[in-house]
Amino acid sequence: MRLFIAVEPGERFVQAALAAQKRLKRSCADVKWTEPDSMHFTLHFLGEVPEERLAAVEKALESVAAFPAFEVFLGDAGRFPPQGAPKVLWLGVEDRASDMRSLAELLGSALKAEGFATEVRLFVPHLTLGRVRGPRGMKELLSGMAGLAVPPERPSLKVSSVELIKSELRPEGALYTVLKSVKLK
Repeated sequence: MRLFIAVEPGERFVQAALAAQKRLKRSCADVKWTEPDSMHFTLHFLGEVPEERLAAVEKALESVAAFPAFEVFLGDAGRFPPQGAPKVLWLGVEDRASDMRSLAELLGSALKAEGFATEVRLFVPHLTLGRVRGPRGMKELLSGMAGLAVPPERPSLKVSSVELIKSELRPEGALYTVLKSVKLK
């Protein structure tokens, strides 16, 4: 089964992401936009995991229960890769104490102890707005990205749980099912 561990974004972050998408859609760029119920902050993508290894993933997930709950704020827009033609458009978070990064690192260490591969890229907490499929409307899209402004009130999110999510890829889009949720301290 295809698994990842994530933080749910909450309604205020989803609404901000939808507003950003609405503005960027004016570019008529060739982008597959992320559906609201598919938005999340991925802490660790595991990929295909045999069912007999599920207990090891759950054990690693439970190890973060002692991590204190924390608050993050909506951040600026960005893209991967940061230079050249973008592949992924996203909204970031302002994580003043780097709590989300610390949580991801703790989770990565726990997963490594259970024999899972760790992420080699720098962790950048983000909500994916969409994935670019082709060059159509690129100039307008990049201009729209540069002009995205974070609302002055900067919506916040209290991160109080982490979810293990199963992802089933289907032609109409991925179906996500929460397999386990762990509350933070």
